[in-house]
This record gives sequence, structure tokens and C-alpha cells, in this order.
Amino acid sequence: MLVNYYYLKDGRKLFPMKAMKKSLLVNTIYNGLYNGLNIVFPLVTIPYLSRILGADGLGMVNYSRNIVSWFLIFASLGIPRYGVREIAKTNAANNRLNRTFTELFSFNFISTTLYSFGYLILINSVHYFDGRRCLYLVTGLQLFLNVLNVDYVYQGIEEYGYITKRSFAVKLLSLIAMFLFVRTKSDYIKYALIQSLAVAGNYIFNFVHLHKYVAFEFRNIDILKHVSPILILLSTQLAVNLYSLLDTTMLGILCTDSVVGYYSNVHKIILTISTITASLGGVMLPRLSYLWNSGRVEEVKSLGIKAQELICSICLPVSIGVFVLAPQIVRILFGNDFSPCIKTLRIFAPFVLITTIGNLYGTQFLMAFGNEKALLVTVSVGSVINIVLNGIFIPSFQQDGAAAASVITELVVLGLQMKVVSKYISLKSELKFSRTILLISIAIYMYLIGIQSLQVNDIIVVLLSCLGAGIIFLSLGLLLNNTAIVFLVKTVANVIKKKLS
Repeated sequence: MLVNYYYLKDGRKLFPMKAMKKSLLVNTIYNGLYNGLNIVFPLVTIPYLSRILGADGLGMVNYSRNIVSWFLIFASLGIPRYGVREIAKTNAANNRLNRTFTELFSFNFISTTLYSFGYLILINSVHYFDGRRCLYLVTGLQLFLNVLNVDYVYQGIEEYGYITKRSFAVKLLSLIAMFLFVRTKSDYIKYALIQSLAVAGNYIFNFVHLHKYVAFEFRNIDILKHVSPILILLSTQLAVNLYSLLDTTMLGILCTDSVVGYYSNVHKIILTISTITASLGGVMLPRLSYLWNSGRVEEVKSLGIKAQELICSICLPVSIGVFVLAPQIVRILFGNDFSPCIKTLRIFAPFVLITTIGNLYGTQFLMAFGNEKALLVTVSVGSVINIVLNGIFIPSFQQDGAAAASVITELVVLGLQMKVVSKYISLKSELKFSRTILLISIAIYMYLIGIQSLQVNDIIVVLLSCLGAGIIFLSLGLLLNNTAIVFLVKTVANVIKKKLS
């Protein structure tokens, strides 16, 4: 059988496409570490920033980022997702890897330049930005430097180790800068600048490091062939962001900066947790794309069931933990002034489980199957539902209404995507698995309720909760023979054993 290889630009083989040598577990661990940084960083900065800048300061900065994000959607054209799949399936032996990269980079460069000019025109011509122009220029750096965003290359060739190391270096520098320069409530622009430079730093590191894997190849490139799938993904990305960004946009229009600050803090924590749980299936797109295009349907099915069971085994207890410990989480991270966030966080708790499974079905499976149209339809339905629910809930319930609208929308979209994926493959787990994870979750819930009733410090409650829940998770998982937990423990033990030997 012919074996296709990725080649680096100096001719060295990177890995065989017949059976990718890079361990999926190692990639998952790296991706988990990478997303772990995204959870550690807010956990360190949010308590400090909430107390220094307050709900108003955070609200202004987060609203400015919300506006920039709308421009980034159009500037990126869905390339960050589309590029992963295209790089992953490219046979670079005939120099197609370089050409594919050049085509995608050129597309991104042109669109980002155009929308950067549009953004500058907006903030210099609309009266709303008078007095806030400096803030929006600083936040706009993320948009201007999007021309260097080539993360899709590293994900497509499964270089998650580099991505993790780069992210750690940039986040460490930005963390130091945050504590050095953000000292009073008036330093909200400095905070926005540090955030923008952190994003820009990732882009710059990526671009400098890029020469090891690809080179620009402008001969025989065909940019137009990417127009149709990119426009479909742009529509999909727009539909998705209609309900991931519109909530903050509508809160900014209908409510005060404080309400935006309450919601954005909770939303950031939930998205942070969801990001790290999404790493459980987030590295699968290159592998699924290759296996599906090779006709290895049973391997796709087996991989999908394992990922789904692992997600449910971890995310259900996490969602329960967030719900029960919401008062402690809010007081520790945000302070007593953010007590309105407690109810919002509890409403948002199921989002962790729903969105992580949704990432598996939507981003991983539908993208791997090449069915961007189904992805577009499902998220378009979701965006319409979210707009309607936000319009109903936000005027009466403010940040709580926005949270409820987001959870309901994600649940509907997940149901639609599961129905579409079921036409390709069946991902049904055994009944025994469902029973074990239900028993484990009930045991964790009862334990957390008991710990929360103790009259002790919030930090001690959270520490005891995490420690005890972890012990229950592992011990009951092994005792009840939960397939996902047993697989996880055995795999990690084998990796440790190999490292030690």
C-alpha cells in the first residue's frame, strides 16, 4: 500500500499518513495543558482584576473586545477551523503543503487588511466611540495582527507540544505585566493593551517559528478554490457567534457596564472550563479527517465512542461541581461585590457538558465528514433561537437571562448535530456505562453538598471538594468498571511506566 508522508520544507519526513505516529493521547495531554493554561491564567488574574477594576472597568474592556470579535469573525473567514482540516489532509510530498498554506495565508491577509480598515473607519466616525477611542484602538491590535494568525498550521500537523510551550511563555509574560502595570481602576486601558499584546505575541511567535514546517510557494496557487468552503464556514462562524457574542452585545445595549461585567466574568470562567474540557476531543479533527477520508469508518466510530464516554465521565461531575460550589467560586474569584454572579454561574453550569459534547459532534465530526452545510444549518437555527430568547430574557433577568438563553441554545444545537452525525455513524454507549457515570455523579453531588455545609473558609471548601471528588471519581470509576475511567487510568499509567523505563 502506498504510504503518504508529510515533508518539512527541507525534505525531512514529518509523519506517515498511513498511521500517524504522533500519539493521540500525547496530543490530548498537550492540548489539555495548553487549555489548562487558559484556565489557570484567568483564575490568577480575575480575582485581582475584579477587585482593582470593578464591574464597570471590566465591563468596558470586555465590551470593547466584544466589538472587535465581530470584526475578527469576518476577517478570519473561518480559516482557523478550515485550515486545520486542509493542512491535515494535504499530501506534502508534491509540495502541496506549501501551496495550501500560501493560499490560506493570502486569503487571511487580504480579508484582515480590509476589515481592519473598516474597524478604523467605524471607531473614528461614530460618536459612541468619542472618549473611548484609545481603548478601542488598543483592543483592535488583536484584529490588526490577525494577518499573522497561522495556528491552523501547527494544529494541522499536530504540533501541540510547540503550541503549549509558546502559550506558557506568552501568558507568563502577560501575567507579570498585569501585576506590574494594572494597579488602579483607571488602568483599564493598560489591561486591554496587555490582553491585546498577549494575543499578538502568540501570532508573532507562530510566524517566526513557521519556517521549520512550511515556506511560501506562490507558483500555481489557486486561492479561488477555497472561496466556497470558506464562505460556508464564515456563515457558520457568524451563526455561532451570533449567540456567543450577541449576548454581551445586547447586554451592553440594554443594560449597564456593571451587568456586562457580571456576565462577562461568569462567561469567562465557564468558557475557560469548557475550553479545557474541549481538549478531550479537540485534537481529533486531523485524525478523524484522515481516517474518514481513508474509508476507515469503524476506527472513526471507535474513536468517537471513546471520546464521548470520556467527555461525559469528566464533564458531568465538573458541571455538578460548578453548580454546587458557585457561591465559593464567586466569592474567591470576584469578591463579595460580585454576589449577583452566583445565580448566573449556577444557570451556566450545564454549559460545560453541553458545549464539550457539542464541540465533538459539530467541530470534530461534521468538519471531518466535510459536512459544513449541516454545521451551518444547525448553528443558524441556534442563532435564531438565541436572538429570540435574549430578547425575551435579558430585559427582565439581565445577566441571568443571557445565561439561560445560552444554555438552552447550546442544548438545541447539540440535539440537531447529534441527529445529523447519526446518519454517518452510531455512537451509542452501553447501558452499563450510563449507569456507572450516573452513580459516580450522584456520589460526588452528595459529597459536595456535605462539604459545603461545613462552616469553614471558602478556599478550604473548594480544596476539600476537589480532593474528595477526585478520589470518588477514580475509586468508584475503577470499582464500577467505568470504561472511560478505566481506559484513562490504564493509558496514563502506561505512559508513566514508559517514561520511567
